[in-house]
Amino acid sequence: RVLGCEIFTVDAGWFGRDGSGWGDRGDWREKQGTAFCGRMADFAREVRAAGLGFGLWMEPETYVPGVPVRREHPEWFLPGGRLAIERDDAYAYERGEISRLIETYDLAWLKVDLNSPLGFDSSGSELLFYYRRWYALIDEIRRRYPRVYLENCASGGMRLDLESVRHFDSHFFSDTANPVDALRIAQGLFLRFPP
Repeated sequence: RVLGCEIFTVDAGWFGRDGSGWGDRGDWREKQGTAFCGRMADFAREVRAAGLGFGLWMEPETYVPGVPVRREHPEWFLPGGRLAIERDDAYAYERGEISRLIETYDLAWLKVDLNSPLGFDSSGSELLFYYRRWYALIDEIRRRYPRVYLENCASGGMRLDLESVRHFDSHFFSDTANPVDALRIAQGLFLRFPP
């Protein structure tokens, strides 16, 4: 329950060619042969008709080899597959993909995950310039779509720092269902982030 309404969310798997949810990361278009068979917008309308908001998972920073955008614009990608959003054209593409998903499915909630390493920063800035652009992008999305609840999924990339707290509405701490592990993770978290 967020922003005063119940949310039905679709996690990883809605876009993956192999059904695992990991096959086509970076190609955020529905495929006819997987998940919703290209009819997720219809499903989202049914969810809203039932009085719920519709939410979606995405991993906007990960582009696996073979996705169309990596073939069409290899200059946008750094070794390891990270999109160089420090470039204006790559930034515009990323903003467009996130916006397209929000508008296509009339999202009330977007879970932003990161399960792949961002890689080495050859500029020597330790990803400073990357993160400036990344948080500028998240802030721009928040301004454009103020009714969309943005959740940072710290569980995959473990990206949970004081700076991330300023830019997201909430943080998902762990995928684990083991109560002992969940308690251990929460205890460690509260050493850095008081409740």
